[in-house]
Amino acid sequence: MGSIPIVRSTGMNQLFNELPVLIIERWSDFTQELLDKTMNEFKNKTFNYEKLKLQYWVDMINSHKKENFVDAKMQKKYYIYDWLFYLGLFMFALLMITIFIKKINSINNIIKLNKKKLIYIYGRKFFIRRGRWIHKTM
Repeated sequence: MGSIPIVRSTGMNQLFNELPVLIIERWSDFTQELLDKTMNEFKNKTFNYEKLKLQYWVDMINSHKKENFVDAKMQKKYYIYDWLFYLGLFMFALLMITIFIKKINSINNIIKLNKKKLIYIYGRKFFIRRGRWIHKTM
């Protein structure tokens, strides 16, 4: 193409291996002499221009992927679902306990309000005698 990309050194320098790229540490390091020297070196080298194509990187990724990655991913997914199931079960149990406690408190409040009176709780007759409530049987 007739041009040389000039980039600062980073942790991704390996990506530019086999490509005509000039890597410098600081911008102040760039001189005409360095550019001339690099151009002469690049004239005698052969480069892997396939790295500039998307298919090269797709093939690179596919060559390094794990064969059972999908299975491991699915196992991890179902493991999370197991924990979510038990968390939901725990939350349901807490909800039931909370409802049960509220019902007991409402029964206690009814008993306190209706002392020495006949009361109905869930369709059953109860009456209070000496501070205790007793189921009235007939």
